[in-house]
Amino acid sequence: MIPVAFKNLLHNRARLAVALGGVAFSVVLTLIELGILLGFLKNATAVIDRTPAELWVMAPQTPNQDMSHPISDRIAGQTRSVPGVAWAENLIFDWGVWKGADGRQENVQIIGIDLDGHIPLPLIAEKEDLEKLRRPNTVLLDTAERKRLGVDRVGVQAELWGRRAEIVGFTRGGRTFTTAAILVAQYDQAKEFTFTPMGGQTSFVQVKVADGYRVEDVQERLRERLSGVEVLTGAEFRARTIRYWLVTTGVGTGFLISALMGLLVGGAVVAQVLYANVVEHLKEFGVMKALGASPWWQTGLLLEQAAYVGLGGCALGLLSSAGLARVVEATQTPIWMPWPLMLCALAVAVVICLAASMVPAAKLLRLEPAAVFMS
Repeated sequence: MIPVAFKNLLHNRARLAVALGGVAFSVVLTLIELGILLGFLKNATAVIDRTPAELWVMAPQTPNQDMSHPISDRIAGQTRSVPGVAWAENLIFDWGVWKGADGRQENVQIIGIDLDGHIPLPLIAEKEDLEKLRRPNTVLLDTAERKRLGVDRVGVQAELWGRRAEIVGFTRGGRTFTTAAILVAQYDQAKEFTFTPMGGQTSFVQVKVADGYRVEDVQERLRERLSGVEVLTGAEFRARTIRYWLVTTGVGTGFLISALMGLLVGGAVVAQVLYANVVEHLKEFGVMKALGASPWWQTGLLLEQAAYVGLGGCALGLLSSAGLARVVEATQTPIWMPWPLMLCALAVAVVICLAASMVPAAKLLRLEPAAVFMS
């Protein structure tokens, strides 16, 4: 048996379509906004998340992985002498300038790793391409940036900070919050390609804790032994990076406000549609009240209608968002919409729809049954 609330909604299908469309639009807007934000944040911590190292040694107050400051590369040797350290290796993560043969110039980020060390490349690359990096003046480019830098094949040459560099292969998954193209080079070679004169310096020292030792204990020993640097766990560095982009830059606030506005738009549409429905059937509601229907039963009727609209609109919104996310990905814009995010968006949208039903409910609560027979 079809509930009264649902029958009432079906009575004006055009108005129902508007309500469903409004909720669906707000859900799509919210999910796409938050999905892009999460995609950028996922990229912002990609290097941190993809390394087996549990501790990071860096310059004091380094805000995130993209904005490092040089420290002495001899710190790695000092770190290895600390009990509980399995291995410690230097990592270059700095900026450079790409100048192509066609004259175009782009700021790029350069990752420098020891190919014979313990640190795996935090990107996806073919083994044979990594071996080619052992040749002088060679780099790997993320495949997503080929068009931006005008690289259509292996063997293209350019200048990096005045030095010749040859593209010998491509990587995948190399995007950061700054969206600058990422180049990978052998550690010593990377020092010659960066803005910062590295010399006897490095960007980070990554530390792996030996089996049987607590990360916190080794972290404390390193803080006591090393001077002029900061030692963070991977989780702490990840949280600092996210906090920087979300709070310090204000980017997160902007995305969150846009997402909230989208939900409020959907709530406003539902409130307007249900209010119009109440006004249109005001006499019927008055008759029900005169026959003994309690105000709370009528309010429950509106809540039920709001729930139907909310769930239906959310279902349409989730399906539309999944399709639109593929379109966004095709533009090389990072987007990540995990299931928990979708479920949260659905729950919040339904709650806002239920809250919106209180606007017409207030009119019903004030309705005097006799008034509808006097007009």
